[in-house]
Amino acid sequence: MNIIITLLLLVVSNTTPTQYNTKKTFKKDQRSIIASIEVIPVNGWKWNEDYPSRFSINLPPNTKLIRKDVIHSDKRLRFIFEIQGQIKPIKELIIDGTFSLCTKAVCRIWRREKFRVGEKSELKSI
Repeated sequence: MNIIITLLLLVVSNTTPTQYNTKKTFKKDQRSIIASIEVIPVNGWKWNEDYPSRFSINLPPNTKLIRKDVIHSDKRLRFIFEIQGQIKPIKELIIDGTFSLCTKAVCRIWRREKFRVGEKSELKSI
């Protein structure tokens, strides 16, 4: 019985990261969508400067990426994407991220994390 409880606790802790928070924005007008993901380390975690962080956006059909910006500080990392094309039906976008955070004792890598960014602010990570 103790083994099953321990395994359940491990699964829950891996699916709800306490190492970082996210702030998402989704702004849509007649011509473009600007979507961003900001990853903010918490609870003693900091950016691993030795690991290359990469974020990309899954482009819907008939759209193109016209701008990608990165804003990086010691406390946060923000990736901003602007797309144009047939954007009227788009309600959300998926941003993929690979990054690493460290404490004084350990580093952890997140590979291909998926973040849903959309019109509804309550959208959660996948």
